[in-house]
Amino acid sequence: MLSVVKFDKSFDRESFDCGVAVLNDFLKIRASQYIKRYEAVVYCAFDDQTQKTRVFTPCPIPPFAKLMTLFFSKNSTQPLRLVAC
Repeated sequence: MLSVVKFDKSFDRESFDCGVAVLNDFLKIRASQYIKRYEAVVYCAFDDQTQKTRVFTPCPIPPFAKLMTLFFSKNSTQPLRLVAC
């Protein structure tokens, strides 16, 4: 069964191979960077039986939401959670 979940570092990114080098590279290297810079939220379809990531999609964060996230994360002691898409 596939579960759609928000990407995090616990996923086995190294075994992911969709046959498209650019997409493989994005998930293996760049996805975490985009998330840290509030540029995207990444969702993955995770196969519960094989424990492997099957597909993923980056979801761009709108510019206004990105600015507000940066403002509040720097000016607040409370953790900020941004939900996009």
